Amino acid sequence: MATVLPLNAEELCNKCDPDQFTFETTAELEDLEEVIGQERAVDAIRFAISIQQPGYNLFALGPNGTGKHTSVQHSLTLKAAGEAVPSDWCYIYNFSQPHMPLALRLPAGQGLTMSQDMNRLIEELFAVLAGAFESEEYHSQKRAIESEFQE
Repeated sequence: MATVLPLNAEELCNKCDPDQFTFETTAELEDLEEVIGQERAVDAIRFAISIQQPGYNLFALGPNGTGKHTSVQHSLTLKAAGEAVPSDWCYIYNFSQPHMPLALRLPAGQGLTMSQDMNRLIEELFAVLAGAFESEEYHSQKRAIESEFQE
């Protein structure tokens, strides 16, 4: 069996000449399109996100800080660029069955618009209802009902 020899201090550091680079800082470099040295992991991610059936999920396991999230996010971004933009889904209150919200399928981008419109509607309703309960007509009808009730 071969004897393992200890490394000396010079062998522990890999030096390069900075003059060989054509850039001043790495901020000038374009982002890499692929993950280096993880071909099997990248192939597994691509395979997983190509499955178009319900119930299939992608689970990435490994130590923190190894780029799992970044690799998956990058692959999903590339795949999404070639796909149709998905519909927006909004869940609304179901007055007949409160425990079962209703799902509305809206064209892409309309979910946020609907949410903003609903918030404006609520604000306007509060203003209108407050005004209705302060009107003279409301107070006269209220007095009439109270008077009838007293009789």
